[in-house]
Amino acid sequence: MATNYSRILSILEAIQSFGNITHAAKHLFITQPALSRTLKNEEEKLNVTLVDRTTKPIQLTYAGAEYLRGLQNIDTATKQLVDKMNDISQSKSGQLSIGLPETLGTLFYHN
Repeated sequence: MATNYSRILSILEAIQSFGNITHAAKHLFITQPALSRTLKNEEEKLNVTLVDRTTKPIQLTYAGAEYLRGLQNIDTATKQLVDKMNDISQSKSGQLSIGLPETLGTLFYHN
């Protein structure tokens, strides 16, 4: 599931790990200009700075760290939902309904 949020998630995680945009881009197999452009577009969309480019190594800002945490939560929830849907589709979980005539139902089910 290659959504925009997962791309930004990968970029922020790589920047946090490597502390360098060039190394993060190499790790993600994208060009440095593409990574920088994606990051800049996200910062403009959110109207916050996600990465402090003035420090060496570069670091996520407070907003960047919070955004990363939120994206990680979304990613985890999405994976759990997909797993749940897979379980349902493979009949590993779900709901079972059994229909019985009332006379037999009273033998098996008592209030």
